[in-house]
Amino acid sequence: KTVRENGLTPAGVLLAAYAEILGLWSRDSRFTVNLTLFDRLQGHPDVNRLVGDFTTLTLLAVDSAAAPVFLDRARLLQRRLWEDRDHAAFSAVEVLREINAGAGGTDWQTMPVVFTSALGVGTSGPGGGLTMPGRFVYGISQTPQVWLDHQVYEMNGELLLVWDVVEELFPHGVIDHMFAAYMGLLPRIARGEAPDDPSVLVPDAALAGTGRTLRPAPEIAANLRRAGHLPASGENCALWLLKPSGRLCPDWVDGEICVASPEQAPRPTGIFARRTPEGLLVAPRHGDPAEVSPSPVIREPSRGSADAPADPVEQELLRLWSRLLEKDDLTSTDNFFAAGGNSFIAARLMGAVRKQFHCEIPLRLLFDAPTVRNFAQRMGQYAQDDAMDHEGGII
Repeated sequence: KTVRENGLTPAGVLLAAYAEILGLWSRDSRFTVNLTLFDRLQGHPDVNRLVGDFTTLTLLAVDSAAAPVFLDRARLLQRRLWEDRDHAAFSAVEVLREINAGAGGTDWQTMPVVFTSALGVGTSGPGGGLTMPGRFVYGISQTPQVWLDHQVYEMNGELLLVWDVVEELFPHGVIDHMFAAYMGLLPRIARGEAPDDPSVLVPDAALAGTGRTLRPAPEIAANLRRAGHLPASGENCALWLLKPSGRLCPDWVDGEICVASPEQAPRPTGIFARRTPEGLLVAPRHGDPAEVSPSPVIREPSRGSADAPADPVEQELLRLWSRLLEKDDLTSTDNFFAAGGNSFIAARLMGAVRKQFHCEIPLRLLFDAPTVRNFAQRMGQYAQDDAMDHEGGII
């Protein structure tokens, strides 16, 4: 209920939780998640009767430092997703082809971390989702260039959360720690207690070498001494490994070494390293982190005061919303998400609205204006823009 009241879909909040965990184990706050979308382009009246694989991929930019509050970060992420879905015809595969074509055969880019949500696929109503014989025990999918794929299913009335991972690519224990933090976050979201600082989710086992127990590898110690951060003996100094945000880095995450004597607070050295579970600082995997800047916080529009449709446009929109949400008691001021809407229903709704009103409306409008009343007010502008575009055009 808390999630829907904040304009989030079930898949959207699971994606936001996944991004929180990825951000904890990523040295940089900005990264990309590869999303699997299940879209049927409504180009033919019988497209919903076709049997086939209607999946595509899109690249979603994530900024885990975009806002100080978890729900605001989640709303920003879902808004970005909905904006990107308006350009889904140009898929992630094509984006990567263009990026790598310009690389001249060097510095090839891949986006190997994936999120796949099948929520909404299958039957509707209580106990919906996929119906399979027996009980799900183990699954594996093998996709080239994918390191980690978080798959979400509703099967036999249960929510299944699967992390399909190439374990050989990750240091021992890292994925277990990440998954444990993820499973610790979801109940807190359900209770309305999601931490704004996700670092509290990192298991103690993933912060094995903190404070004075950290020991630099020989080449790291030499760099610290050369820069004047360590005395020749290397004694009487405490070492920390911090992200640019100032948070402690879990094991195997690149961070900046900070040094402090007993009388001083930690001071940054500009030298980066990774901490092993044994507390040894070793060479980092990547270069220096880029600076990040916060993004604006998006607030939900206020609700109208009257419940009944104010004009024929609202009345027709309310009819479409009621039919697709399968609710007979919907009003013009009810929130689409609070009424049970998700990304699949949203895509179908926007297709029906475009067909009914003959205007091109972006999917993100439903996120910005999640009630029939607000949507109708905003939709008028797009109808006027379309009329101006067609006026005086070539026939």
